[in-house]
Amino acid sequence: MAAHSEDRLFNPNGRKHFRRTYSLIEVRYSLLALGALAAIGAWVAWRGANPDPEILALESNLLAEGTADAPERARRMGTGSGDGAGAGQGAAVAGGAGDPGARGPVPAGLAAPGWRERGITAFSRDNLYEKINGRASYYETFGVEALHFVTLVHAEDEAVTVDIEMYDMGKLANALGAYAGERQPGSTPELADGTIGHTARNATFLVRGRFYVRAIGADEGETVQAQLAHLRSALAAGIDSEPLPWAYSLFVAAGADPAKVGFLPENAFSFGFARNVYTAGLTDDGAELFVVATRDEAAARALATQFAEGFLSYGKDAGRADGITWIEDMYLATLAGATTRGALVLGIRGAPDRAFAGKALAGLLTAAETLPESVRAEAAAEAARPPAAAGGGHDQPGAEPGGHDQPGGHDQPGAAEPGGHDQPGAEPGAEPSYPEEDDSER
Repeated sequence: MAAHSEDRLFNPNGRKHFRRTYSLIEVRYSLLALGALAAIGAWVAWRGANPDPEILALESNLLAEGTADAPERARRMGTGSGDGAGAGQGAAVAGGAGDPGARGPVPAGLAAPGWRERGITAFSRDNLYEKINGRASYYETFGVEALHFVTLVHAEDEAVTVDIEMYDMGKLANALGAYAGERQPGSTPELADGTIGHTARNATFLVRGRFYVRAIGADEGETVQAQLAHLRSALAAGIDSEPLPWAYSLFVAAGADPAKVGFLPENAFSFGFARNVYTAGLTDDGAELFVVATRDEAAARALATQFAEGFLSYGKDAGRADGITWIEDMYLATLAGATTRGALVLGIRGAPDRAFAGKALAGLLTAAETLPESVRAEAAAEAARPPAAAGGGHDQPGAEPGGHDQPGGHDQPGAAEPGGHDQPGAEPGAEPSYPEEDDSER
């Protein structure tokens, strides 16, 4: 026992040591090490309080805006496209306001008097994540082809800015779908001269042609509001409008607000089989009509059956009336149902009661029966297009005989339902300022 207590290798008593003295050299080296650590700590603290200004410098003195010979590093830093170069990085557009050919689809004259552009950067679908990491997959769902980013800066105060994200969605329906998914319930979109959009406290969201544009101001002041108003006019003048998709004619005839029409290219209502679905919001609580064009009447009947089965997967049979099986959502106590008219599948979901659902769907059915032949032809042409051209889906509606993905889900990209900022349904511009994850790249 005594031998164990004197064990000098595995000392059981941490407070006991066996060295009675220490050499002067050991003490000196110990003091020297402590002094070196203290010096390093003091240097780190001082350096943190006095950083090298070149680290964060934008080299604005080297930026000749609108010229092709601006130093590449300065141009990348000034536009927020990152430090690297090559195919993996966003490409800085050299052309300025006086060279519209080099601007790509970005209209000239975006900056109001007293403002200036700080450069244009383009991102493809392949490197979109570099600019909006965390949200890129949302836009990919809607078939995004490119993002053009530009920051507008006020001449008298460079802290007053407007960031513009101009998404090329490939076609109008995709742009409308992306916009609908980020539109906050309660917002009031307006349709005027081929442009659909709305303004929040410090932001503007709009769709024109195949482009979905988000413009976010640094604050809610009058200066930013005036620039946003100028921007809306410049975009309307510089982007060609396109005829609205065929479903708008149907929904307008049924009494729906055209500004509340959305498009879901895939996974509509979290059903894997539901692709190229147009929706029209009826209430702020989520009631909406929907329509899908299929190849023929047989495909329409098969797809309507799939919708009924999908709704039943998280609901219960609420009875049958007028040829429609109504399903009550077990969680929300709302009603849903689907039926057909020719090659069209028409339905409603989120209805508060049977009377509301029956009246709204009856109006949609009547509108479908009286559709002009030109609109029917456009719907048939969309259903006949290859999947890639029809909006990003992989199979045509009604082509799959069964099954759906995640039947219990209610939220999916494109649904105009409340959500977090990084998820579809959120409206970032509703906040007083817009501190997005990608805003650090201004």
